[in-house]
Amino acid sequence: LIYPRRDSIQPSLSSVQSFMGGATSGGSAVLARIISNWTTALFYIVSEIYSSVSVGVLFWQYANEVVPISQAKRFYPLFAQMSGLAPVVAGQYVVHFASKAKDFESSLHRLTAAVTFAGAMICLFYHFSSIYIEKNGRRRHV
Repeated sequence: LIYPRRDSIQPSLSSVQSFMGGATSGGSAVLARIISNWTTALFYIVSEIYSSVSVGVLFWQYANEVVPISQAKRFYPLFAQMSGLAPVVAGQYVVHFASKAKDFESSLHRLTAAVTFAGAMICLFYHFSSIYIEKNGRRRHV
């Protein structure tokens, strides 16, 4: 909703610079650029919050539900170590696929498609693993 209308809702860089008193150098120039491209800045802020907080909370909630307390010392360090792999894989995706796009908009489309695909795969994994766990009676009840 916001990104397709970015040209009509974002102020121009020159209008932001004049509003800030001619901010053309230093930190105020950087702030002026961020304000003039606020839709892009908002996208990155929301995506960082979502990936850092929401996905982590959902994963650890699922891990707490599935892993028995007696096995927590065995599996939780492995989960924590493997969680460090996600930023590496994401960075490699950006380097090899998203950064090769002809412009920012197609790069954003590639990133959005990758996030959508990953989200769908997470939902499928959760669905099938829940079915497997319920079938074998391993789900922990607290």
